[in-house]
Amino acid sequence: MAVSRFLVLAALPLVLAACNTGDGIPDTNVRDYHVEFDTAEGNETCAEALDGSGHEAFSLTYRIHWPDPEDVEVDLYWKRRGDADSTYSFFAAGTMSGTLDEGAIAYAGGPYEEDKAGARVTYKIEGRAPLRFSDQIPDGSETFIITDSSRTSDYPIGCAYTVSYEGSLASEQDES
Repeated sequence: MAVSRFLVLAALPLVLAACNTGDGIPDTNVRDYHVEFDTAEGNETCAEALDGSGHEAFSLTYRIHWPDPEDVEVDLYWKRRGDADSTYSFFAAGTMSGTLDEGAIAYAGGPYEEDKAGARVTYKIEGRAPLRFSDQIPDGSETFIITDSSRTSDYPIGCAYTVSYEGSLASEQDES
């Protein structure tokens, strides 16, 4: 039972499909990265089921969009790897420091609300992604922070569950 609850939280990025994409999915001033989520860890506030020990790796494609290419603000969209570009969903906004060759993106999104095995859970996302050589994300991470819960014994408020990832620039051939 503990593992199943853990897997539900580990799959939180996948529920973002329902997020509003606003005026549409951008296709200019963008870079797409395939990201592989590998390790996970929960802080001391998390219940035993959310400690990260049963994490299963998964892959997504992230689209980073610069609404104004002369500015540092970015929007982030996600989709399942291999899905059509029309399935991208907005999930976070942030800023970029440095350049694509030697820089970083910090982003945040939410609140998001979900039903988890009869419990209502509200969380936010905070992430960071260093960028290298215009085509690599060597050590990114996203933290899911529970901000409200109808069943705090299983989903304690303040639980911060961090998933690490690496990424590489996607090419059009990757998606066909």
